[in-house]
Amino acid sequence: MITKKAKSSEKSTGVDVDIKYLTATVEKLKKHFQKHKHDYRTKRALTIKEAKLKKLKEYKERKKSVIKES
Repeated sequence: MITKKAKSSEKSTGVDVDIKYLTATVEKLKKHFQKHKHDYRTKRALTIKEAKLKKLKEYKERKKSVIKES
């Protein structure tokens, strides 16, 4: 399972686990959407998850830069 793989690293944080989980989910939805092009609920879910993934990655980068400055 994704969470077990993500948590296996000692340095993994909750954000890392969320990013890995959302990445896998987005990839799965993209494959589904290629096959079912008129599935508008899936398209909306994909858009929402991509936005959430983008925000988490930006948050992680901000945190990383704050830690480097300290």
